[in-house]
Amino acid sequence: MGCGDKCGGCALEKLGTGFVPVDVGVRYQPTGLLVIGEAPGEHEVRDGKPFRPFAQAGSLFADISRQANVSRADIAIANVLSCRPPKDWLEGAPWQGNAIYNCSLRYLAQTIETLRPKAILALGGTAFRTLCDSPKGRYGTLDYQRGYVQLGHGIADGIPVVPTYHPAHLRRGAPELTPLVQRDLKRALLLAQGRMVEGTHYILDPLRAGLEYRTLPTVAEAWEYARTVDPELPLSFDIETPMSTRSDEDERTSFTNRDIKLFQCTQRRGSGIAIPFRDGYVEAIRAIVERCRVKVGFNNWGFDDPVLSANGIEVGRTDDAMVMFGFYYSDLPKNLQTAAQSCGFPFAWKHLGDGDLEFYGCADVDATLCVYGHMKATLEREEI
Repeated sequence: MGCGDKCGGCALEKLGTGFVPVDVGVRYQPTGLLVIGEAPGEHEVRDGKPFRPFAQAGSLFADISRQANVSRADIAIANVLSCRPPKDWLEGAPWQGNAIYNCSLRYLAQTIETLRPKAILALGGTAFRTLCDSPKGRYGTLDYQRGYVQLGHGIADGIPVVPTYHPAHLRRGAPELTPLVQRDLKRALLLAQGRMVEGTHYILDPLRAGLEYRTLPTVAEAWEYARTVDPELPLSFDIETPMSTRSDEDERTSFTNRDIKLFQCTQRRGSGIAIPFRDGYVEAIRAIVERCRVKVGFNNWGFDDPVLSANGIEVGRTDDAMVMFGFYYSDLPKNLQTAAQSCGFPFAWKHLGDGDLEFYGCADVDATLCVYGHMKATLEREEI
């Protein structure tokens, strides 16, 4: 059974079943939020409605929407593919690339042009990769980019996109991620309503956002920073080793590699300094650490503290923001980029590690300070 009247040449022209158009809520225009999934399933094809509320993924999306206080009437819902692929198989299928290219170009592009969404919620990796120029490598995947506002690319050019997990992924054994999808749906709606401001709530291009990240200080500038440190403010600190950009903070349980490339720190959000760990810089680093009463890292108890100690710098008593986050959000992923997004950090940065280690390092301590501030306030409220 053919898919639609413009499907000639598509790999699913004779293999796909049904044709499910976009579903536009009666109150869509005031919000302008378009939700895009992957492909319709059996129930969606039968009823001609994407994310049918009584289907597997659709029912969970309905629950998530209800918990987020978002009505289906306020949004529009579509899929990258308008037809159902054989056995619901798209990821890794021989027709994947051709079908996504043809269907998104012939149908989804027209949907976006007609609806002119103010923001898009991309459900799942297929929608994310179709709508955004996602970074390459591990840190460009949905696990690390979800929740952060991205700038749409290609058929979504210029439209802000919030990527998140597909409800089907949650159904397949990741129910603990459901609160993240609820959060991302709320975030996308606020974005569409103009209640999130670029530069304040999110940053699309951190390299050009005017952040006060000092990435190539001289020895004199490092000492000047040490002299201006406020002993009464928390110092967020971090180190970069040769393997830092290859693993997440919560994966670092060994400190057999004691070589330190950089030491980064900050006491103020939106700022940071990345200091080479060599020569005359090391004594400036020691002065910074010794001057501060409260010091905080992210998995520093398990990694940074002992590595610094092995290099002759005793940081003394410290707080660990990863432990604080994990204590309160025990079911959520605990890598820094995910934790920082949950605590309000405005941009993803881990994919920048190979190209700009110093900027990456400053973002690490900026994000750690964000998590620490959020968790300290949260835990103190719990004690009242």
